[in-house]
Amino acid sequence: MTAKKKVRRRINSGNSSTSESGSSLLRRPSVLLAKLVDNSPRNCRALHRPVMTFIAQRHDLEGLRLAMRQAVRKAACRVYALQAFNWLLRSVTQLNCLHDLLWHFVVGLAPAPTEKEEESDEKEKKKEKNAAKEPDQEKDNIMCEHPLSDIIIAGDAVNPLPTAFHSLLQTISDMMMQLPIGSALQQMAMRCWCLRFQPADHMFLHHSHVFSNINKILSKSEGEVDEGGATVNGTALEKNLQNTVELLKDLTSQVEIRVSSRAAMCSSLTDGATETFWESGDEDRNKTKWISLAISKGLVARGVMLHIDNSRDLANKVTQVTFQGGSNTEDLVTLQIITLDHRHSGWIACDLMDLDHAFIKVTLKGPDNHVRVRQVKFLGYQDGSCISIGQVPALVAQQKNCEAETLRVFRLLTSQVFGKLLAEDMAKNGKGKERTKQDSGDPDLKEHMVGILFSNSKLTNLQKQVCSHIVQAIHKETTKTREEWEFSLTKQVEGGAQTEEKQVSSADAYCFELLSMVLALSGSSVGRVYVAQKASLVQDLLSLLHTGSPRVQRQVTAILRKVLPEITPNRFASVTGSTLPIMDINVITTSAEKPKVTEEEETIGVLEVFLAVITKALTVQTKMKAAGSGKVVQSITLASTKINGTDEGSSSKRWWIRGSMSHSIAESIIVLIKDIAMGKLGDLWASVCKAAVAEALLALTRIEESKRVPAECLQTHTLWLSLASLCVLEQEHVERLSSSELSKKDGQAAKHKPLCVNHDDGETPAIVSCNQCGNLCADCDKFLHLHNRTRSHQRQVFKEEEEAIRVDLHEGCGRSKLFWVMILADSKTLKAMIDFKEAGKNGFFFFRKAS
Repeated sequence: MTAKKKVRRRINSGNSSTSESGSSLLRRPSVLLAKLVDNSPRNCRALHRPVMTFIAQRHDLEGLRLAMRQAVRKAACRVYALQAFNWLLRSVTQLNCLHDLLWHFVVGLAPAPTEKEEESDEKEKKKEKNAAKEPDQEKDNIMCEHPLSDIIIAGDAVNPLPTAFHSLLQTISDMMMQLPIGSALQQMAMRCWCLRFQPADHMFLHHSHVFSNINKILSKSEGEVDEGGATVNGTALEKNLQNTVELLKDLTSQVEIRVSSRAAMCSSLTDGATETFWESGDEDRNKTKWISLAISKGLVARGVMLHIDNSRDLANKVTQVTFQGGSNTEDLVTLQIITLDHRHSGWIACDLMDLDHAFIKVTLKGPDNHVRVRQVKFLGYQDGSCISIGQVPALVAQQKNCEAETLRVFRLLTSQVFGKLLAEDMAKNGKGKERTKQDSGDPDLKEHMVGILFSNSKLTNLQKQVCSHIVQAIHKETTKTREEWEFSLTKQVEGGAQTEEKQVSSADAYCFELLSMVLALSGSSVGRVYVAQKASLVQDLLSLLHTGSPRVQRQVTAILRKVLPEITPNRFASVTGSTLPIMDINVITTSAEKPKVTEEEETIGVLEVFLAVITKALTVQTKMKAAGSGKVVQSITLASTKINGTDEGSSSKRWWIRGSMSHSIAESIIVLIKDIAMGKLGDLWASVCKAAVAEALLALTRIEESKRVPAECLQTHTLWLSLASLCVLEQEHVERLSSSELSKKDGQAAKHKPLCVNHDDGETPAIVSCNQCGNLCADCDKFLHLHNRTRSHQRQVFKEEEEAIRVDLHEGCGRSKLFWVMILADSKTLKAMIDFKEAGKNGFFFFRKAS
């Protein structure tokens, strides 16, 4: 038998059976695969993981491989570059070398300018012109990019980079306070921290002490010295006060610049980088090399600057620069000729002060066939604009620039720590310019954003560190502001005239920024609890409420409105050193059994620190008995009394009752106290507020008799605080504080009340007991004792009437009447009146019935 050969089919990748066997994997999947693609919600989330998404998508693997290789190379180069920077910063000793290194570091991390597509549309040209007219502040507000921002796909190759980056920043932080205070070098060192930090860098910020350096720079501590060792406020700078400092603007973008050759390279002169340059070409070889500037109308020229670097441009040196100017290209006058060294590297300037030129030509000469210029700057100002900033010494002006830069870095760092950049990122993602301006200027939106980002149950370590820095910085600013406030009051008393509010308050930009952070922090529940727990911060806020500038006082009022609900009245009383009032108003009114107390023995009420704000804004009209018939009327304020003198100094427990206050701040405090009384800050605070107002009003009934004389009474804080309490009076106080209302409710007390024997009608109550005439009412006592024979009668006011009080409220105007004085205050106009009754020889006051 012949054997049959069995042909075996060859299986290759192109065979259809292979595709069938491959598709069979999907037809008959394994148990794990079937479990992975199950329709349950949990497994559906697994399919959306980054790994599964990457597998399911189509990628350019070759391009991805090149990008990863390039990222690894960038990471390695940046590690070595940062290490070299760190070594150089620790090795060099010249200040200008340090400045150059820090400048190169900032420029190296600055974001690259976006290349705009060339368009010949007229609308684009108009937009560019309009943008050039606006103040050019973008360069100063640029944030440097993080070294890891564009090499995320490098993988583990970036691990050494954060260490090298943090080591360099730590070196800058350590040397920052060793640099000359307020100098341009310290300003550049601070600008190195203007970075877009990542969350992984927060722990480094926690240990870098950068916030401590910011605090030292912005605190303006006394004894600051400049490079020469002379104090900034010393006599060495008084000689420079005759010089006027002007702030010029960079108007290079508004000037038409032309060159003698290679016009395509002209843009390198105005790109803001000294790494690029313009080089003359062969067409002007053996000819004059020049750069011209055509100044448009409306611009005033003050200076032209060129950056030349002969140390790098060895074959294209510039040894002589001639500046010419005139009204046109044909009528030019030589302004200045500058000869440069072969090793020159830096800027040269030509001053155009008091010269009106429409055309400027710069002629360049050198030993080589070609010359190089790296940058051109045109300085001036718009015609009609004010550029003078006054007579300020150069060191003071530079110190202000350094403080402004430090304040800007502080804002950026705290905004990144607290997440405020989220609002800015939303504005940058196409919300429009109008929306950006609204978001940046709306404090409620910022507080809302912070409230969302602080929704966690507790603060992070870095946030606690920043908050601790803010609390300490506020305490330093409060101490400094308090000292300046005390000095201004002492100077005011000695001079006998009130100083202007602008002179009293110093530069408060740092303090205002700190309070803005606290206000934003109080927008969340976690932040409010943190602020409420800081007793020293609450004390500082109350101090700034009386000593700060108006905008600081407004910030403090807004913070207190948010924080007070988180502070119990008992804790607030312990923090302020005050005592809580008796909660039952009916018990407060029964003050006849209480002995009289002096001002030294009287305790501080829990709301007195707020009522004092209202008191210092009141304008009071006083009426008192003159030597003859009639009354003397005069207008006074709290600042014009002896309470504002030095005897009630900083050691007094009521130091905050001194000085004056603006009406706007007093009105905001009135609204705050009324909101507290209405229960908007909690029921417990509402009851305490009502009782505290009643106690301050009734304190006038317990004033000692020797202080009831007009001259003495006007110098007591009890009278002024009672006037403030009338501005926050509620209808409930009228119904429960008046003695007449209490007598109507207490029928037995009314039956046993003595009656006037002269009226003999069985209704008119008596308030005075005379040893000869009997019990008399106010009118009968006044007229029966007018004669000389009856004036010597011994009379005594009933104890009940001496403590009696009548309270009225009409359209925001509160009035309180006692047997010896009547006071009223209007909360809308912040005007008050005090009417003292007539006094006899023995100091007894006759009651005069009000019309």
